[in-house]
Amino acid sequence: MDARGGYTVFRQLNAGEPITERQEEIQAKQQKEQKRQIKRLKGKITGDSDEKDANIEQEIRKLKESTPDSLTSDRELLTTFAIPLLKIIFKKGFVTRGEKSQRIFSPFTQLMRGFRELISWDIDGHEEPWSIIDCVCCQPTLIAYKSEDAQMKKDCLSNSYYDRIAETLGQTRDKAKQSFCAYAFGGNRPENFPNKAALAVQNLMKEFYPTAHQYIWDGKVEDSNQFVVEMQRYASRIFIDDIFPKLMDKKIPCLSIHDGIFTTVRHSEKVEGIVLRH
Repeated sequence: MDARGGYTVFRQLNAGEPITERQEEIQAKQQKEQKRQIKRLKGKITGDSDEKDANIEQEIRKLKESTPDSLTSDRELLTTFAIPLLKIIFKKGFVTRGEKSQRIFSPFTQLMRGFRELISWDIDGHEEPWSIIDCVCCQPTLIAYKSEDAQMKKDCLSNSYYDRIAETLGQTRDKAKQSFCAYAFGGNRPENFPNKAALAVQNLMKEFYPTAHQYIWDGKVEDSNQFVVEMQRYASRIFIDDIFPKLMDKKIPCLSIHDGIFTTVRHSEKVEGIVLRH
């Protein structure tokens, strides 16, 4: 991986070796993008609202203070599976909260599932495996509750919602999840839309879950991207703002993985109870 990308990532992380010419190019691109974003934000300052202008100024300060991460951002040449692992090994990673989604991001959230499941937790010299408390069918479930669609709630809570899509479209469950995301988080589709799977889910929703379908349709009329952000924020409020403080108050070791909580086996039952209540 290093050789193909012209990198020395392992040595850079371990011994602070200088960045390559290619990485300098990436860094220059990032700095140019930072300036573009700052210019766009400055254009939003109107003087009409002190609170709004103050928030914009804060965003500008964050951008000015952020350092381009040329080491890890080249998606053209460098595959991403190993970088989070190297960051964890060499303690080079950061924990940040997404401004739009309000999700927590870290090298841990970027790890492939197989790597995450192989990591153990060492507490006071006692090694424990992870226990994963994960919200299955999370986004459809949240949509069902926000739209108050009784049938969709029932199917999500019985874990049969994706199965209905899979059966109707003749797909695997994993493929059905992708088809749902294409429907829910893309634009509203006309009948001649080329993405047949997304259109089929849209028609299925209209037939079996009309209340939820109308909620999604209305949410995407002006901006489908904003609908995605709002749903991610909704999940973050539950998992990060509501559940996490309670776990911290009880001094339970845990990490966030967007719509799931990783904890130690000895705490898993308690964590599951708190998650279920929320």
